[in-house]
Amino acid sequence: MAKPRKTSTDALPAESPAGELISMEEAIERLKTTRPTFARWLKSGKIRGHKIGRQWRFYPKDIDAFLKGQPVEAELPADIGPLLEQIRAFYERIRRAQVPPIEGRNVASATNHMLLLSVEAKASDLHLEAMLQAGSSEPVGLLRIRIDGELQTVAQFDRRLLHPLVDRWKLMANLDLNDRRKPKHNRIELVVKQSPLDIRVSVTPTAFGECLVACFLDSTQLTFDLDKMRFHAADLERIHAALKRPAGLIVVTGPRGSGKTTVLYALLQRLAGPGAKTVTLEDPVSVSIPWALQTPVHPETPFAESVRALLRCAPNHLMLAQLPNTETAMLAVDAALTGHLVLAAMYTDEASGVMARLCDIGVPPMHVAETVKLVIAQRLIRVLCPRCRKPAEPAEDLKRRAEEAYSRCVPDAAGLTWNYHEPVGCPDCAQTGFRGRVLIAETLEVSERIATAIRRGRPAHELREIAIQQGMTTFVADGVVRAAAGETTLEEVLRFAPPE
Repeated sequence: MAKPRKTSTDALPAESPAGELISMEEAIERLKTTRPTFARWLKSGKIRGHKIGRQWRFYPKDIDAFLKGQPVEAELPADIGPLLEQIRAFYERIRRAQVPPIEGRNVASATNHMLLLSVEAKASDLHLEAMLQAGSSEPVGLLRIRIDGELQTVAQFDRRLLHPLVDRWKLMANLDLNDRRKPKHNRIELVVKQSPLDIRVSVTPTAFGECLVACFLDSTQLTFDLDKMRFHAADLERIHAALKRPAGLIVVTGPRGSGKTTVLYALLQRLAGPGAKTVTLEDPVSVSIPWALQTPVHPETPFAESVRALLRCAPNHLMLAQLPNTETAMLAVDAALTGHLVLAAMYTDEASGVMARLCDIGVPPMHVAETVKLVIAQRLIRVLCPRCRKPAEPAEDLKRRAEEAYSRCVPDAAGLTWNYHEPVGCPDCAQTGFRGRVLIAETLEVSERIATAIRRGRPAHELREIAIQQGMTTFVADGVVRAAAGETTLEEVLRFAPPE
């Protein structure tokens, strides 16, 4: 028995008569263009088509709309009204004001509302996806935004709307609308409410449809000034001393989303200038730094091979956005041994873990001790909204834990002056009680005593104790000082403290 021919998900809309369809050749003749040009328009989503079997078919009204310069208008399989109402309700809850009117009840209107909400809430990223909810067997569409590191659900919607919503974002990012099997990414440059936005769009296929993430970067809010990053005075002194070295390895470490790239750019900006050759290898290049030769990672070129190519450029300074494997780590160490100052990022829980990680992936301890000059370990914690925070007394158990963490670095915990505050919530902070984030950090300078311990293969916790004895303030102790001063809460700081 012959199998029935399958059609794609872009098959005919049920309400449209099949007789109206025209072939690709007829569409090309109607537009007076060439087949390659038409194919590019179709792939980019500028022209809407329907694939039936292996053949593309088109409605004359869609071709005429393209001739008139009208954008592709998706036919929605479900009512988009409830999604728009939920976005408006979320906006009004966090801003305590009515959302500015945006005309239409279509995909373009929903996307515009998402962009406006993201800018007003100062969101770092937006997520469109479909997933199962607890106690439900059917997936639902979700719109979420991340504010100060915390994901918040804006709306749940009919999953059938996910396809046209993602397509709208893909069209804005000039991504292939017809390929739903491969991950893809690109960027969008927009101006929203007089703010220039660089939006990184990433689309990934999942079991319930494509997942879209849009990351927002407001260039007007970026600063790469080390002196304005509020490092502890002793930490800043160690950083400046390390940057003056002619060679060595400076590592910035912490989990994803802890601000490593921002600190790396601040270090890079201090180094780059007309008197030195400064090169980078990044994935992707996020911000352009004057006097730096910035290179994006090419997906078809091994990372280590790209590092070798950059070293052939005879640089004074090399920045690597990651050390993904043993080969790359050895190249970074060799570069530091042969007279280059190398900046790199790693993922470890604390500063002393960098040396242990390098040894674990195969770098000889002797080389680690010789090359690593400074490790900056960091986290980002939320800052209390200055408009609505109010004075309070910290809980006794939290205060006790905080003073114990502080006393591990500073013997006199009684020297802490408490001016504690707690969050409230207002339109300025999207009703969260927090507005913005601040860096807490620890800097481990590799002294001769620590280098000797590394050569002898001592574990990370022993290196940490030596560093504390030599004056290192842990990032938890740094956070306790900020909480005592009323900048943040003890709950926010102590979630990074080691278990008791």
